[in-house]
Amino acid sequence: FDFSVDPTTSPEMALVGNLGALAVGAVVPYITLRSMCGIQREKRSKTPVKTPGGPTPTQAVKPKAVPSAPIPGPTVAVPSQNAEETLRSSVCLQAALQQLQMDEKKFFGDLLPWIVERAAEYQSERPLPLLAVHSEDQVTLTKNRALSVLANAFLSNFKWRTTKHITCEENDEYPSINFNGMLAITDPKRLGSTAAKVAMTIHYFADMKQRASNGTTQQESITFRRHQAPKIDWRYSTAPLLDVEMQPLKESIDQDKENIRADFANRTIGGGAIGTGAVQEEIMFGLYPELFVSRLVCPRMKDGEAIHLIGTEQFSKPKGYGWSLKFGSPFKDNARVVKGRRHSYITAIDALDLRHRIRETVQKQGDEAGQRLANEIQRSPEFINRDMAKAVAGFDIPDGPNVVSTGNWGCGCFLGDPQLKSITQWMACSYVGKTMKYFPWDNQQIHQELPEVAAHLQKNNVNVGMLADFLLSDKFDKQQPVFDQLRKAF
Repeated sequence: FDFSVDPTTSPEMALVGNLGALAVGAVVPYITLRSMCGIQREKRSKTPVKTPGGPTPTQAVKPKAVPSAPIPGPTVAVPSQNAEETLRSSVCLQAALQQLQMDEKKFFGDLLPWIVERAAEYQSERPLPLLAVHSEDQVTLTKNRALSVLANAFLSNFKWRTTKHITCEENDEYPSINFNGMLAITDPKRLGSTAAKVAMTIHYFADMKQRASNGTTQQESITFRRHQAPKIDWRYSTAPLLDVEMQPLKESIDQDKENIRADFANRTIGGGAIGTGAVQEEIMFGLYPELFVSRLVCPRMKDGEAIHLIGTEQFSKPKGYGWSLKFGSPFKDNARVVKGRRHSYITAIDALDLRHRIRETVQKQGDEAGQRLANEIQRSPEFINRDMAKAVAGFDIPDGPNVVSTGNWGCGCFLGDPQLKSITQWMACSYVGKTMKYFPWDNQQIHQELPEVAAHLQKNNVNVGMLADFLLSDKFDKQQPVFDQLRKAF
């Protein structure tokens, strides 16, 4: 068991509203204590009253306007006074430029001033709103608007979002958004993979700058949407179990761009994407830099909800994985654009992290006892219901494709059971009326047995409710293999 990474141990906090964004754009009615108490305003004379020795009120000279200070808020950006100095001293930035084979003079003399100009565009407009937890809130913005957000993140201009690991000091419900934490990395073990994500972001800026110089407008729309699953007793569902399309070993979900693609997310969306993380979700954010914008507007996910990321574009190809990650090459995303939006549907669903729940047992009794406890926890009705609701929230995209591309969700360091996870995701797909396309990566047992078990259950006319009734009952053993139990039960 690997307990070296524990990204989400902070206690839950009450979500603070975006007072800054509200205050910047609000229209405040004329309400005073006098009017609330029923005291009438004094009527003003239409005829100006002359003031001895001075101008009339209408002739009074107005004082020069003094620029007001920005109103604090979690999505408000303020120009940094030392951004260039920070960048010039960054070992991580130097490593990123080396991966890109970009000259420092070109970056600082040409690209960086352009990034600063794009950042100013966001600062001059109303800040983006936060998407409230347990809501159906969404925000749609153009690619140019997303570019201006990313420029501010790269320059670490979000003053009230101080980086603290993957969240913020001001409120650990908010993901980190500023790049200063990444740019400060010097640890040789993590430097190369962190620099790779910085390199991917710089390549994104260079690509967008080239498009601007060619006169290409970037008005495609991008949408970030929170979605809450309904509260349902799955045992009463009569939805039929739909087909499972098993994919070859070692094929990646990320290549299946025509369908809804599962992002095996941290509950803090993006996880360590703006940090030292370098696995599935973090790499995806590097390849699709516009995904970083979701970290600005999406507080930490709660049970029963997911985040839909629609219309983002891939700009880079990776090389390697984990600590070996490098910027591979530029990527031309040929996804079709329909009604002003790129055909790209990514759904972020966070898996149950069992590591901290079994840590003490593993330390005192060993791995075998820890595995038994992990099985008991994730096979309990509470957590089966939790995963069903989470998957339904993620896969229920009415305006999206009819196929969901997913795989071994939470089955790596989070210690999820691949057999149980594949079945609960299949049930969720069937419940929302979508086919499941399963990418087992290197799990040969899932690759061989899931199609056979699915065919067996379909042949016996088992539906979502019948399967849920078994999994949520005392008949479901907490230790025996899931597939074997389903073959015997049906």
